[in-house]
Amino acid sequence: MSCIDITQFQDSFSSWMKTCCKLTHGEVIALDGKRLKGSFTQADRRDALFMVSAFTCENAVVLGQAPVDKSLIK
Repeated sequence: MSCIDITQFQDSFSSWMKTCCKLTHGEVIALDGKRLKGSFTQADRRDALFMVSAFTCENAVVLGQAPVDKSLIK
């Protein structure tokens, strides 16, 4: 896996997904946030990794995931 050109893979994957998914009008995009299990130290649970993801309901595909900026977590 480490030999894969990530930019080329991303371009190929995006092209493939465009052929698999249908364009809909008024599509619902669900947003979800989660704390990754076991991503924190026992002494300080505030250092946990939080992720937000976007999911297209019509096509049942995750559009993307991103870590949450720790400064936004209270």
